[in-house]
Amino acid sequence: MAFAGFLAWRGGLTERPEIVVAAADPFTLDPQKMSWQQELRLGRALFETLVRPDPDTALPVAGVAERWEVSESGKTWTFHLRGNARWSDGSPVNAEDFREAWMRLMLPDMAADYSGFALEVDGANEFFAWRQGALADYAAAVASGELKPSHDNARRLWDDTRRAFDERVGLSCPDDRTLVVQLRRPIAYWLDLAGFVTMSPVHRPSLAAATTIDPATGALQVDPLWTKPGRIVSNGPLQLTDWAYQRRVRMEPNPHYWDRARVLPRSVETRSYEDNNTAVLAFESGAIDWIADVTVDYRADMAAEVRAGARTNLHVLPAFGTDYFQFNCRATLPDGRANPFVDPRVRRAFAMAVDKRILVENITRMHERVADSLTPEGAIPGYEPPPGLAFDPAAAKSLLAEAGWTDRDGDGVVQNEAGEPFQTVDILFSTSSTRYGAMALALRDMWRDALGVHVEVLGKDTKFFRDDLKRGQFLVARGGWFGDYGDPATFLELLRTGDGNNDRKYSSAVFDALLDQAAAETDPARRLSILREAEALVVQQDLPLLPICRFVNVFMYEPSRLDGISTHPRNEQDLARMSRRDASEAPAP
Repeated sequence: MAFAGFLAWRGGLTERPEIVVAAADPFTLDPQKMSWQQELRLGRALFETLVRPDPDTALPVAGVAERWEVSESGKTWTFHLRGNARWSDGSPVNAEDFREAWMRLMLPDMAADYSGFALEVDGANEFFAWRQGALADYAAAVASGELKPSHDNARRLWDDTRRAFDERVGLSCPDDRTLVVQLRRPIAYWLDLAGFVTMSPVHRPSLAAATTIDPATGALQVDPLWTKPGRIVSNGPLQLTDWAYQRRVRMEPNPHYWDRARVLPRSVETRSYEDNNTAVLAFESGAIDWIADVTVDYRADMAAEVRAGARTNLHVLPAFGTDYFQFNCRATLPDGRANPFVDPRVRRAFAMAVDKRILVENITRMHERVADSLTPEGAIPGYEPPPGLAFDPAAAKSLLAEAGWTDRDGDGVVQNEAGEPFQTVDILFSTSSTRYGAMALALRDMWRDALGVHVEVLGKDTKFFRDDLKRGQFLVARGGWFGDYGDPATFLELLRTGDGNNDRKYSSAVFDALLDQAAAETDPARRLSILREAEALVVQQDLPLLPICRFVNVFMYEPSRLDGISTHPRNEQDLARMSRRDASEAPAP
């Protein structure tokens, strides 16, 4: 009774939806603004892109586009939209809906996290820079009194922006059902990008009604309420029927979806819980069908029960991501001190002194797959990542000595030729998870014992942790990455000179040249071979980061009760194909 009362307090629910998922609340349902996993999962249900990833293979299959062609150069793609694609209000989805959406991604006004995907279109970077400059000039003219901050002036700037887009960007619509995309370079994984949720179309009348232009800045402003129930018009298999902030998101089948027959559930609801322990309790009571991310402290104990055959409802599955620690590669630290990790021999020595098997068996206790490369094995067809460095503490100590750091007086502490001890190594981590701190403590002990260096661990709140990463205020820091698309580039581009996610500031002309060479290579096998050479450079020689293990997806669901969960590492879940085997017993929504 107490738990039933809790559910009533959570939302006054009187009928159980067919599928109930425990997942974090989305920050937005604007497709171009999405970036978090919980948003992308909902976005995949509410919207449909030109192509969509098959949940079981992660390979692109037809979506709104029923077919497509690519030119011999690999730079011109022509997509043919199906004639029966419809918005949830019954109106047709056409090529201009995609062109408008992709323009939004290219606007600095939007500050979209995944704008880079649309910036692969020819002329998009130039358009982005033009708009950025035009906004700066407008603001400067308003500030100086040269220009009056009026709606008319702001509208003129927007009209100029539309013309610049038409003239500069390689997107055209010969007719309502044809979208021609001219890329700035051949991209072997372009279909993966075109199928990413942020590349979804927008219902232009709905968006126009919610968009205004700020007369003071000239920038677009979009009322976020345009994505609320009753206002949002979407083109995916499901449509939004309810959204109670930080409580639930409810969806039901879109009656105008072109492939309505493949939509299985009568209703799907995601519920957010501040405490994952409460989500587990709800699951065990039957109120939840699937917990999309089990994070309770005792999940390792539950995983052990699975390995012993005593539990069937917890699933530890390989994920398309790598957990790692990273080395600061800058020559000097923010306080002016020399950075010993600028020497790749030092980085290799620290990497070879880590017993990763102990970390996954005794520290995380999830028995994740040990990682020696950045790119996960078996997740990308045709690509086998190179081997990394093996655990070898004796060789690690010799390599550190080669870099000039040895135990010169027999006290177990390494020094340089001037008798100066190796700088205290701080391991920076976020306190948002006990996992990170436990791993940092284990690394501290391994490096102290194997290399004779003094190590301290430094836990910080997520915001301050990120600030320190950006400033380079660390020697070693925890990191990790989940791939966004099915290609090694989604991992290797993190190490390109100047990349926004390259917090290590690793820079190698050889590595960058290999990435550029791969980008220009049209032969798929040869291209992957070049990328493998690039990855070998960073995991065998330069070691800007230390791969620890592959991430895992930890789900909770009962296979005898729920169908449709994908176990593929890419975690491309399709809520529209999920069904409960006892759904006939559930109350109708």
